[in-house]
Amino acid sequence: MRRLFPMCLAGLLAATGCSKAEVESAKKDAEAAAAKAEAAADQATAAAKEAGDKAADVANTALEKGKELASQFGGEFGAAFDKAKAAVADVKGGPELMADFSRLLDSSKQTLEGITSSETAQTAMGKLTEIEGTIDGLGAKLKDLPEGAKTAIVAMVDKGAAFLRTLVDKAKALPGVGDDVKASFDKFLAKLESLKS
Repeated sequence: MRRLFPMCLAGLLAATGCSKAEVESAKKDAEAAAAKAEAAADQATAAAKEAGDKAADVANTALEKGKELASQFGGEFGAAFDKAKAAVADVKGGPELMADFSRLLDSSKQTLEGITSSETAQTAMGKLTEIEGTIDGLGAKLKDLPEGAKTAIVAMVDKGAAFLRTLVDKAKALPGVGDDVKASFDKFLAKLESLKS
């Protein structure tokens, strides 16, 4: 195809009475344009392959993180994770969003597990407030998913939130933890659980 077009163009120009030099110049220009088009097509193919590879890496990361979280969050979370993984497998942006939620749950867990005193509870309050912003952003993306994928991810997050509630309750029971900190923890959980609505 790349050689056929310049040859056809050269034949057309020759038939219209163009000089040999003009025909050769047009032929070279056409060959250069065809080469550029072929190079652009090759770049687009490579970019699409790279994007596909990145999406596969994200999905694999989500799978590994899910296995890790399942061992920490319990069997109900693991079952919900497996259902969500199947539901989002062929949904554009689904595996990436699931990976984001897995990271959010893991970060929340680490933050809450780090609370050992009223001072660390105060510090965790700030971190959980940051995570609330992430919940808002992910919730907006979640609305764009098909209903089945959305429901499956929400069920997974709900099981994760149930586990996090046990950590919140432990933190709230520590001596010296103020009412403002307790209210902040409840607000964080309410934000996470609001994804169901």
